[in-house]
Amino acid sequence: MDKISFKTFIWPLNPESYQEELVREPVYEKTNSGTKFSGMGPQKRVITGKGAFLGPEAVDSFQTLANLFAEPEAGTLTHPLLGSRTVYFTALTVTQSPRADCVAYSFEFTEADAKGEIPE
Repeated sequence: MDKISFKTFIWPLNPESYQEELVREPVYEKTNSGTKFSGMGPQKRVITGKGAFLGPEAVDSFQTLANLFAEPEAGTLTHPLLGSRTVYFTALTVTQSPRADCVAYSFEFTEADAKGEIPE
């Protein structure tokens, strides 16, 4: 399988898990008699995963990803089977004590809508 990528970063080893969750929140409006359901809000796609960078480049790979996390602009996340999405990098976590040859991590991306914004 080809590699997952985000902006200029290509995962040296694809994450061990990759999930896409489609979420829509109910919308309510206030009326004189209380609150009533008025429909469903916009779809929001949240992409999560976890894995580990291994070998002598493990720390450098994580640092490269962390540098991309620090950039506030959206970018393209590409999965070899699911295609490309314009996303914001919304979370990056080291999930165990890092070693020089292993950095375990988890990530979260949130897809931008047609206006380039994250739906509420």
